[in-house]
Amino acid sequence: FGRKYAFVDYVYVHPDFRRLGIGSRLYEELGKRCKEEGINELILDVLELNENSREFHKKAGFEPFVTLYSKKL
Repeated sequence: FGRKYAFVDYVYVHPDFRRLGIGSRLYEELGKRCKEEGINELILDVLELNENSREFHKKAGFEPFVTLYSKKL
């Protein structure tokens, strides 16, 4: 992509511990560590079906970047 980025793969917070700021703190810490390494962008997958994750990531400042396609066989 011509970018220096980190790809985040499968972040999950157990439902009993959601809305406590854990996900936000995880991304804040990851962002700090990435900046130390000269990485200035995070990229991750969010399934369109997962409305809670979509809303969380939008509030955290993430924007749609690519689209994945699927075909059932």
